Amino acid sequence: KLLQDILEPHTPNIQAKCLEWRDTQDEHMAQTCDIVIGTDVAYYQYLLQPLLNTISHFLKPENSLLMIIGQANRQSQWDLFDIISKGGYNVDLDCHETKWKGRTEMLLYQLEMSEWQQQQHDEEHEDNDETIVDGVLDIAVLMHATPGLLLPSLSKNDYLAQENDRDKIAMSF
Repeated sequence: KLLQDILEPHTPNIQAKCLEWRDTQDEHMAQTCDIVIGTDVAYYQYLLQPLLNTISHFLKPENSLLMIIGQANRQSQWDLFDIISKGGYNVDLDCHETKWKGRTEMLLYQLEMSEWQQQQHDEEHEDNDETIVDGVLDIAVLMHATPGLLLPSLSKNDYLAQENDRDKIAMSF
């Protein structure tokens, strides 16, 4: 709802809708989308197939974009990337599926976390704009563009994951 409220005044042709993707009775199940964005949805291995089924249902076969944002240390985020980019076993159908048509990339970022600080605008604190970083969290963004759509250009802040990058990250569930 918040995303829709932000988008509507500027781009009236764009609609944002929240989907409980594990609920097959959702009212939006008849629609397809140009862009599917998921955050923190690839966390358990046994939920990857229902997630893939939902994405496949909603994502238009051409000129559409998928973005799945999650922690880079989650093995299931990388498994999802492998299934989409290389193909994999479909437990529901008990068969091997081919890779998805289009282009799939994994981008890596380091999210710096710090304590929330209220900006002070008095002269006494003007020169002291340092933020103390409490920690860094590795974030992975899986992007898939279906045929007919190019992935967005990389910026100086984007890092395209290489095959050996996952070996450098201490994985969790």
